[in-house]
Amino acid sequence: MWLDTFRELNEREQTLPCVLLKDRLPLALSGSRIATTLVERASGLLAARLPIRLASGERRRLVFLLPNATQNLGRFLAVSLLLADFVHRQGKGVPHQEKGELIRGDLLLVTQRIRDCVNLLRGLAIRDGSQLHALADYWPVEVMSQYSPPATGNPRVFVANPGWSSAFEKRRAFGSVVIDASHPRTAAHLDQLLAQPSITAAPVQIIIIPPCEQSRLDALQDPSRHSSLAWV
Repeated sequence: MWLDTFRELNEREQTLPCVLLKDRLPLALSGSRIATTLVERASGLLAARLPIRLASGERRRLVFLLPNATQNLGRFLAVSLLLADFVHRQGKGVPHQEKGELIRGDLLLVTQRIRDCVNLLRGLAIRDGSQLHALADYWPVEVMSQYSPPATGNPRVFVANPGWSSAFEKRRAFGSVVIDASHPRTAAHLDQLLAQPSITAAPVQIIIIPPCEQSRLDALQDPSRHSSLAWV
């Protein structure tokens, strides 16, 4: 899967991976173009390809091992998943066998900076020529809590604090989950989060962790899903 992704960078200039990596992403916040780092773009490229050609019942996990990660990375990975879903739903420049929705259900982003993430996600837009398409028009953004409305047929984005494990109980499985465990307080809750049924059942999981011992990496290997490790 990853070899095909990087091969496309040379063969097809207008694919989302190529646009992501070469900093031509048409994202705007309050009408101004968003600046991203090379690390964010390279990581976003991998995240955007994770749900591609996901077979029924298949589950995947991508773990980013990243020293000195900023809180921006987790939300950029979530945005990369949303962009991939948007592009593949639209079907422009996408191989026929890859067209269609990628995020089958709600997307969950677990982070320490809830309000910042919610405000940014609600303000983001995709620039298409002279038009701006607000991401929130396609995926309403909400703060996760025990009072959040139940899942519907329309996908949403939930942003949650890692300590709110009770809010995940008795919920339908998320379609995709991004857990930014680069902060020590989030890392302390990681095992508890991954044990939540609604997170365990998510077809796509992306986790950001700081460098750690091999035993910790081994513990993140889930025999029920295909797991990949990216050292960025």
